Amino acid sequence: MPHFGQAPDNYQQKCLCVLLLDVSGSMMKDNKLVLLNEAIRKLYDDIVNAKNGIAPSTKDQLFVEVISFDQSPHRIQPYMLLSKSTMPPVLKSRGSTTDTARAIDFAMEEIETHKKMLLSTGQKYYRPWLVLVTDGNPTSSKEQMERISKKIRVAIANKHLFMTAVGVGNQINISLLNRLSGGNATKLEGFSFSKFFEWLAQSTDKVFKSDDDFDRAMDAEDGFL
Repeated sequence: MPHFGQAPDNYQQKCLCVLLLDVSGSMMKDNKLVLLNEAIRKLYDDIVNAKNGIAPSTKDQLFVEVISFDQSPHRIQPYMLLSKSTMPPVLKSRGSTTDTARAIDFAMEEIETHKKMLLSTGQKYYRPWLVLVTDGNPTSSKEQMERISKKIRVAIANKHLFMTAVGVGNQINISLLNRLSGGNATKLEGFSFSKFFEWLAQSTDKVFKSDDDFDRAMDAEDGFL
């Protein structure tokens, strides 16, 4: 990824996308982690190789960072244009708890750092995306969850980012995920990760074609949310 003050690869308007992915022990059940890895590989393939209607220029505009989390967050792919990467990192299960508040704090800090980097190199950007995928209730304290929910609501209201939360399995509290994401939560039918990430690829492509009208590009009528 470019560093502060370093000349960018191109000056097309960029979109920042953080994939914040639960890898706690429960994600090993029902093959969820294997299916999630397969879906992310397809996401990269569709964008890098301009498949399924994705514009060839999207890979030159989309920065992706991948963060896995359990009791702590770990950056497993730093921000990178997808034109620079053909293979995503492989998710591996680690711990047994799910500190969602800590993970979101980390992801939001990463977004702010990268926004400053883009500005330092003269690059414009669309509203960043934060995509949370989880299969259980957070083990963060109630106070921490209330704090992070308020922080996200303020960021969304001020158009500092767009967030969507994806719930997987039968242990998901969709009301909590909606509070956490400003009402942009969805529960997958079964473990249809590929269907969701196909929607994500199509949606990012729409943002680049929307003449900077993010809200029009995110019209819910043809998507998950």
